[in-house]
Amino acid sequence: MKDECTNGHPIVDRSRDRTTSGHCRLCALDADRKYRAKRRAALELVRALEANGVHVDPDTMTLTTAPTTEPTGVVAQRLVDTHGEGIE
Repeated sequence: MKDECTNGHPIVDRSRDRTTSGHCRLCALDADRKYRAKRRAALELVRALEANGVHVDPDTMTLTTAPTTEPTGVVAQRLVDTHGEGIE
């Protein structure tokens, strides 16, 4: 009997087709790809804003002209965490 994940991907060999946490490898790869795309977009946005003198306060997520002390990656991660759900 062929097993499938909730998204219809075939599960032939449980140890090979599932991650250590039990998720389908194809679904996990897809989720990772989407997360990386969101992170890249957030980094591009933060860099573009900073290049034009606009900075994002990572704690309040407000725009300011005062440079932040946080690295660009921290601000981008905060954007993904706050606004990344549901964006494909």
